[in-house]
Amino acid sequence: EGESYQMVLERLFQTLDKIMEQGEQDKAEDKDVLIVTHGAVVMTLIAMKDNIPFEQSHTIFVKNATPVEFTMAELEKIRKKL
Repeated sequence: EGESYQMVLERLFQTLDKIMEQGEQDKAEDKDVLIVTHGAVVMTLIAMKDNIPFEQSHTIFVKNATPVEFTMAELEKIRKKL
């Protein structure tokens, strides 16, 4: 179970690191970024933001195709938790 948690987070943050790096480059232009992903990623990010243990992230309900917004500051804060 711990390995799957680590694998999910590693894959998630490899991608988020790239997005955040691009966001830093585009900061002067004040751009928004759209990320389309599956519910497990969204639930993981919400859990980390709200300090909910990963093992309970599956209990977070996110309606299908519902936009969920995170600021760059929130993503950076989540990233620092690892």
